[in-house]
Amino acid sequence: MKKIIFPHTMKEPRCGEGSTVLLKDGRVYMITCRFVGGGADHSYSDLIGMYLDPETGETSEETILFGGSHFLNQMSCSLERFNDGSIGLLFLRKHSAHHDLVFFARSFDECRTWTTPKVISYVNCEDYYVVNNDRLRQLRSGRIVVPVCVYPAPADGFNNSYFQLWYSDDMGESWACSENIDISSDVPRPEPYLAAEPWETILSAHFPQEPGVEECADGTLYYYCRTIRRYMYQGWSKDQGKTFTTLVPQYDLVSPQSPQSIRREPGSSRLWCVYNDRSHIAFGDPEKMWGWRTPLTLSYSDDNGRSWTKYEQIEDESHNYCYTSMTFLGKTLLLTYYESENREDGTRRNLASLKMQTVQLP
Repeated sequence: MKKIIFPHTMKEPRCGEGSTVLLKDGRVYMITCRFVGGGADHSYSDLIGMYLDPETGETSEETILFGGSHFLNQMSCSLERFNDGSIGLLFLRKHSAHHDLVFFARSFDECRTWTTPKVISYVNCEDYYVVNNDRLRQLRSGRIVVPVCVYPAPADGFNNSYFQLWYSDDMGESWACSENIDISSDVPRPEPYLAAEPWETILSAHFPQEPGVEECADGTLYYYCRTIRRYMYQGWSKDQGKTFTTLVPQYDLVSPQSPQSIRREPGSSRLWCVYNDRSHIAFGDPEKMWGWRTPLTLSYSDDNGRSWTKYEQIEDESHNYCYTSMTFLGKTLLLTYYESENREDGTRRNLASLKMQTVQLP
């Protein structure tokens, strides 16, 4: 099943960066952000919640959970079922173009009501935090983890970022962070190479962004991120996220500067990855639009991310697709993501519809 749930309009030009969760009664609940009056990342938006029928794509009447009129923006929602039966919610509130806060809340009644959102990021500095949608995870140990890209005091630019993993061992009451996670700069130039910039310039550009994390079947934590360097980068932690190996390229997953989403299939060691596969296009090719976030592809790994196998192309190259959420409904994978339009000059229009799709897994 594939369907646009919320088409963009002039009044509501963008909807997406959401997350879904399976409820105990078999229904699916979704929280997403709906932009009003503009499609840019700093446009005003509300966080809305509703029930979603994965077989038809129909939604219930939406409820505004957290209005955004007092903030520059609200976005990047994550839902996660916790071991005690409650459901966690994570989202961002942007107070300026250079400072935002990360909020955490819980529901004890299957998403009908929520605790007052609590700030879990540092509030006495001017850092800027990037946490993608559908990134909140709880490990089997009970530890709650959040992968974060930190831009320290970015008023002069966003080129000095670093990665961390934030974690809580008391169900979100207090938080700590890992050591900063390094990313390798010793990477061979891809061939063929059609980018206008020298490879050395691209390697020195500090644009690793939008990290994610997933727990492998053996308890290892798998950390990954998007880059401008042709490949998704990845690393591992053996100590529940306190330290990580240096992030290195995953040569099986070729993608532009667009985010990946990875989840482990319940009851299995298999990881599933949704990403934009550009392996058929030379790096930086301007005529074939190397940088477009398309097509949307599903791959899997049976060795904790060390190798990946393509399973299915789930969207063609007619649009851009990104900011995916993933929820397993038995052997059905429910995806939500936003679909944006392409311009003939190669740029993307900042108009995005929220789309869902179900994929049958083997």
